[in-house]
Amino acid sequence: MKFLVDLHIHSRFSLATAKNTDVENLYIAAKKKGITVLGTGDFTHPG
Repeated sequence: MKFLVDLHIHSRFSLATAKNTDVENLYIAAKKKGITVLGTGDFTHPG
């Protein structure tokens, strides 16, 4: 089984990213590009 993945995504909590970069919009963009696995890592965000 093959996967098209992007494992380096920044959400809206990262600096210098769009405020609409939430899970729903990431999903929509990934689906348009044929990406089936996403990974985000905002590990330094205090929330």
